[in-house]
Amino acid sequence: MREKVEQLEAELHQSRSKVSEVEEEKEKLNSKLKDRTRSWNRRSRSSKKTKGAEKNVRGQLAEAQGSLKKIQETGNGDAKAQEALKGEIAQLKKALTVAEQGRATAEKERDSQNAKLADANSQIAKISKERDDALGQLVGLKIPSIASPFC
Repeated sequence: MREKVEQLEAELHQSRSKVSEVEEEKEKLNSKLKDRTRSWNRRSRSSKKTKGAEKNVRGQLAEAQGSLKKIQETGNGDAKAQEALKGEIAQLKKALTVAEQGRATAEKERDSQNAKLADANSQIAKISKERDDALGQLVGLKIPSIASPFC
C-alpha cells in the first residue's frame, strides 16, 4: 500500500513539474506573440503611410501629365513650361517607383510577420494542449482514493 502511495506521489510530482514547464513555455510564446503583434502593427501603419504617399504621387503625376498634354494640344509652344513639366513628371515617376518599392518591401515584411504569427499561434495551441493534458493527468492522480486499512 505504501509503495502505491509513493508511486502516486512521484507521478503527482512529475505531473506538477510538467504543468509548470508547459506554463512557462506558454508564457514565453505569449511574450513572443505580443512582440510580433506590436511589430506587425508598426509595419501595418507604415504600409498605410506608404500607400497614402504612393496615392499622392500618382495624383500629382496625373495632374502634371494632364497639364503637359493641354499645353501640347493648345499649341502654345511654351518650351520652358513643357520642359519644366517633363522634369516634374520624371521626378514624380522616380518617386512613384520608390514608393512602390517601399510598399512591396512592407508587404513582404507583413507576410513574413504573418507567417511567424501563425507559427507562434500554432505553438501556443500545442503547448496549451500539452498543459491541458498534463492537468488532466494531475486531476486523474488526485481522484483515486486510497482505501483506509480501517475499513
